[in-house]
Amino acid sequence: MRAPGGLARGRAGTFVLALAAALALKAFHASAGADAHGWLLAPTAWLVGLVSGQRFEPEPGIGWLSREAGLVIAPACAGVNHLVIAFCTLVLGFAPSRARPGRRARFLAGAALLAYAATLVANAARIALGIALPEPPWLPAEQAHRLEGVAVHLGSLWLLALAAARGSGGAGVFRAGLLPLLVYLAVTLALPLANGAHARPEFWPHARVVLGASLGLAALLGAGAAAVRGLRRSAAAAARAPCRASARRPCRPPPRPRA
Repeated sequence: MRAPGGLARGRAGTFVLALAAALALKAFHASAGADAHGWLLAPTAWLVGLVSGQRFEPEPGIGWLSREAGLVIAPACAGVNHLVIAFCTLVLGFAPSRARPGRRARFLAGAALLAYAATLVANAARIALGIALPEPPWLPAEQAHRLEGVAVHLGSLWLLALAAARGSGGAGVFRAGLLPLLVYLAVTLALPLANGAHARPEFWPHARVVLGASLGLAALLGAGAAAVRGLRRSAAAAARAPCRASARRPCRPPPRPRA
């Protein structure tokens, strides 16, 4: 039997490794060019083309280009932030607390692969929606793009966390709801602020949209979850009501026929 202190140190080591990997990926994204992002851009372009019918071709040094749609899937559209957030959410929320180093390593590898697949799907969905949906006339195109990105990425993170929580034996409110939101805001707002983004005027309109949309979606998610719980309680109470009535008035057996 392993000591509790050893288990705590093992789990803390898992968190440290995940954080180091996330920071290394962010540093790579900041310095690498388009060709080095091919492991994200190429499958994303393929998925977008599959859904939208647009044809994308690699453009060296730029990304993947669709001349018909006039669209470039560049490194800024690679979804690195989503990959970092998804990976950190899975590790922080669902890393095994009692496991040997081999199992922890397998968990980290599985979380990385799952976060990668979720990133490709979410990123392709966001780009395909941007192609299919017309720009709203009452909203600037840049703000509409940001709102769409927040809705798709945050929604996909909630679905990923909910699936992971169900798979691990329980859909806790923190792990499935609050944790993805907190990690999302930390990566998209807190980390840029720590890197000096507050000195750039264009950061603040972006921050207002991201924060407002995130909190609004979280409020809708909470209201929907509360409504579902209320319906389930009502249905359970209605199902128990006949049983209680039967317990108060037990059924008598029918009389025996006389000979």
